[in-house]
Amino acid sequence: ALGGGDPALVGVLLPAAAFAANYAGLRVSARAQVLLVGLLAVLLVVAIAANVPHVAPDDFQPFAPNGWLAVGHAAVVLFFAFSGWEAAGNLADEFGDPRRATRRTLVVVAVLYLGLAVTTAGTTSNVPLADLLGRAFGPSARPVVAVAAALLTFGAINTYLAGGARLGGRHGLTGLLVLCGVLTAVTLRLHVELDTLMRVASTALAAVTAAGLAAAVTLLRSRSAAFALACTTLVPAFSGVLLAVPLVIAVAAPAIARVGRRVSARVSARAGSAVRAGRSSS
Repeated sequence: ALGGGDPALVGVLLPAAAFAANYAGLRVSARAQVLLVGLLAVLLVVAIAANVPHVAPDDFQPFAPNGWLAVGHAAVVLFFAFSGWEAAGNLADEFGDPRRATRRTLVVVAVLYLGLAVTTAGTTSNVPLADLLGRAFGPSARPVVAVAAALLTFGAINTYLAGGARLGGRHGLTGLLVLCGVLTAVTLRLHVELDTLMRVASTALAAVTAAGLAAAVTLLRSRSAAFALACTTLVPAFSGVLLAVPLVIAVAAPAIARVGRRVSARVSARAGSAVRAGRSSS
């Protein structure tokens, strides 16, 4: 979007920056995340405000033109937009007041998401966010779109690195890496298309969210969690055969995690032995 540069270089720099932020510590990573998400939120608010006058009621007619079943199938893909909550869950114990933080985040996300949904549906477009920002920023929209894309990407990578590190620390990082490697190899070997990959990811995310909500119902006896569980369970129900992916992962993950813990324990034991041997010789 900036009119130059190597996409592969950008693809290396973004994860490298996220690794550096997480290596510096969770506080540094969190501050960078808050700063970047705040900037992104400002961009989206400006885009929504600039496009509200262009919303046309006719663009909302006919309502659900492909029937209600199509809404369910679309929800499978749209669930990808809500990914990240399951990664943030691994960081819950880092918050002083997780309940308050979650409520504030839900309000911000709801306002931004509904604002984008209404302006996108009410202003016909092939590239919604780019066109929304184009109306807001005019000729300078291209670099703004590039900045927004970079912020979105970095924010996701940063959160998943932080959450994944803690998940691996609890359940065996070696096993987690093996599972990720197997899934990546299968994806590359089968030449999975982006549409299918997003549907698989969305199905897995919906399954993880449903499992978390089921735990909330059991532990908290929450009616809101029960209602959310009922709604979320409908999403993977529309995934069809793709539902087999999270089921296979659910079966394989505990076994791989056990292997990972054993490998980590052996590596730690060998490292301890080497240290003791070095002290003895010295």
